[in-house]
Parts: sequence; structure tokens; C-alpha cells
Amino acid sequence: MEDVASVDFKHGRQFRRDLHQRWNSSPPFQKLMMNLTIYWTISAVIYCGVTAAVSWATPLEFAFAWTLGQLFVWARLSALGCRVLSKRGLRKEREWKIPLPNDMYKWLLSSASTM
Repeated sequence: MEDVASVDFKHGRQFRRDLHQRWNSSPPFQKLMMNLTIYWTISAVIYCGVTAAVSWATPLEFAFAWTLGQLFVWARLSALGCRVLSKRGLRKEREWKIPLPNDMYKWLLSSASTM
């Protein structure tokens, strides 16, 4: 994440410093990054396994069409799952950082769900 955002998206050195500071100061953020890493790893392994199985077990024309279509379905479903995990993890980080009265939590969670 650091190199892609800092170098490819040109966020620069300040982004790196901020990211390291956030990583070092926030256990919920560390957990979120670990969960996302595990999620994408498992998702990619399943994608590769299904692609390999279909490619080896079916005729070429079907395998080509299936794997091409599967790529877009997999990307869409994986991105949706990533979004759900990210929103939940960031909500937990906000709750960890900001001790609020009970009624304020309800407002914060309801406004986060409308984003």
C-alpha cells in the first residue's frame, strides 16, 4: 500500500510518514490491514484455483470465456468485500480513538452508514 500510494499515486514522503505514524499509533488500523491482507490472499487463491480447474478441465473456447467473465465477477465481489471490511475496520478505529457518550456513538454510526 505504501509504495503504490506514495510512488504511483504521487502522494509523496509526507504520506509515508503519516502512514507509519498511523500504523504505529493505532492497533485497530494494524488489525484492519492484516484482515485486508488475509482477505485478498484468500480471494486470490480461490480465483487462481477456480481458473486453473476450469482451464484444465474444459474445452479451450469455454475456458477462455469463463475465465474472462470470472475475472470481472471476482474483481467486483472482491472489491465489495474489501469495502465492507474497510468500513467496519475504520469504524472500529474511530470508536477506539474517540471516546464519546453513548448517544454520540449512535449518531456517528448512523452517519457512517450513510456514506
